[in-house]
Amino acid sequence: MLLNGGINPATNATVVPESVIAEVTTAHTIISGRATSPELSISGYGMGWRRESYRGYETIQHGGGIPGISTEVIFLPSKQLGIVVLANADQKDSAEFDIIYRIIEDFLNLERKTPGTRHISSDPLSVSFAKNATGRSLSTRPLTLSLEHYAGTYISPGYPNITFCAPSSRSLDCRDVIKQFQPFEGVSVSSTLYARIPSLWISHGRLRWKEGHSFALSGTNLFPHGYGSDESPFETWEAGEATAEFVVEEADSAGSLSSGIPRVIGLGIMDLSGEVTERSRLPGGIEERAEIWFTKV
Repeated sequence: MLLNGGINPATNATVVPESVIAEVTTAHTIISGRATSPELSISGYGMGWRRESYRGYETIQHGGGIPGISTEVIFLPSKQLGIVVLANADQKDSAEFDIIYRIIEDFLNLERKTPGTRHISSDPLSVSFAKNATGRSLSTRPLTLSLEHYAGTYISPGYPNITFCAPSSRSLDCRDVIKQFQPFEGVSVSSTLYARIPSLWISHGRLRWKEGHSFALSGTNLFPHGYGSDESPFETWEAGEATAEFVVEEADSAGSLSSGIPRVIGLGIMDLSGEVTERSRLPGGIEERAEIWFTKV
């Protein structure tokens, strides 16, 4: 259908108008202004579809998945070639593209390239998270404030409340959250806040201290009791990190705090897109520039 202008080739019925397919597959923004390898072009993004070229042949592609599944759909309009790759594991886009490019090379009688050298992950948030998968701080300097100052419940319109727990937090909910992380890292000696964030993509989150009041936010799926008959603990982390900036009550002109002790006002989440956004360039403080602002209760 995608290769046939929106028409079902078996019935000749229009499934999607050709004008709609043309609109949603037309690139409106630039994802990558520089080619990530000699075989690839710069890359643009439309309404869900990514458009670039591979070795001179234009491609239209879309990836997706849920925990435990990765998918890629790609087609070459000029060659009437469509490819769908499904994998029963997370974050497998690089392996899937090795398969896709090998099929394209064989179909078009192109010289084969070495797998793993032609594609950089299409996820703009993909980073080398595996190296920092534990709760270790990203800085060797001491925390600006104790973790207990940052711990607590944060609210934002349109988002569920999130409670970040320090290793020393004593509430029943926090003790349960900390217990779930214990099979995976040294929680008691970490400079990390932990949270339960139930959603389609993740079950929990980490805030690992970087510097000042800045933390690295990452998501993960924890299976502290294994899955099915295998009760061995494991986790499937989501590649990528965002920046979490806490805002702390500032000292007055006399150098003291109105409350007598440092008070965390809220938390701004930034860098979710993996790129510098227009919002991040706005004047003002963290609350004005953050992509999501949470107020501490």
